[in-house]
Amino acid sequence: MGASWSGKGSWFSSTSPAKEGKTTTNGQYQKQPRLDPRRLASQFVYTRKGSMYFDEDGDIAHEFYEEVKVENSQTTTMRRKLGNLRPQARHSLLS
Repeated sequence: MGASWSGKGSWFSSTSPAKEGKTTTNGQYQKQPRLDPRRLASQFVYTRKGSMYFDEDGDIAHEFYEEVKVENSQTTTMRRKLGNLRPQARHSLLS
């Protein structure tokens, strides 16, 4: 799904002069204007990723923490969990 940036033409326009059939008065084929695919893309964002996540147990939350025991001590700390999380959904901004 990308544009061909070679000198032969882009995937938006036909590169075969036989299909075009347009010639100048001296018999040479006319070049068609090339379209830049970056200009055709919309500048607006229509969807966004949700802020809630599922963990491997199926629980849903904004953030997940796990309890970690500190070595050579009786204390424990909370560490933020970043792996094995799936986003809940994609939200449409049009409605």
